[in-house]
Amino acid sequence: MGVTAFRDIERAESEIAYAYQRALGDVSLWPNVEKRRTFASVGFHFTEDSESVRASMLGALGLLEFRAYVAYSTNDPSQSTSDKLTTMYGTLLSSVLARYRDSDITLVFEENSEMDPLYGKIWQSLLESVEGLDSARAYVGTKAAPCLAATDYVLGVTRVYLRGAPRDFEENRYVALGANLAYLIDFDDDVHLGGTRHPIL
Repeated sequence: MGVTAFRDIERAESEIAYAYQRALGDVSLWPNVEKRRTFASVGFHFTEDSESVRASMLGALGLLEFRAYVAYSTNDPSQSTSDKLTTMYGTLLSSVLARYRDSDITLVFEENSEMDPLYGKIWQSLLESVEGLDSARAYVGTKAAPCLAATDYVLGVTRVYLRGAPRDFEENRYVALGANLAYLIDFDDDVHLGGTRHPIL
């Protein structure tokens, strides 16, 4: 899971929306009409997009200033997915929100059938545990929301790299992300990676 923090959310959404319009309008990117229809309705999605479409989104991200925070864990059949995600959300977001509590914060959760009923409790817990969030707001956004597309791409690029043996261009994408990737949390080993210990430095 991940969080992407933009200081200038209006510019971020504008750049991503422009990249979306360019990708949608470039017929050479869509040999498959059905995929173009899907893209038109849901926007950028790393696992579904072709490398050419990914290049459009990554180009937009390269123009923006943001900080990304990523937490990852292996699947454990003995633990429910919702319980693990709730714990990971709490840990990751408490750290990120504390860092930006002096800013005007709007948090967008990604629409997810399993997590939607839990977001309210997660948000309430964060309001009670992190000081200075009195004016912060939170809502659930669809997968087509530009800011969520940015987080999806950060996670996609990071996931490809962490699974091992990335191809040269996949490693280069991850390295390019480095200026924006604040830290990674390995929940399995309880390790926080960042700064001089960041794996890409």
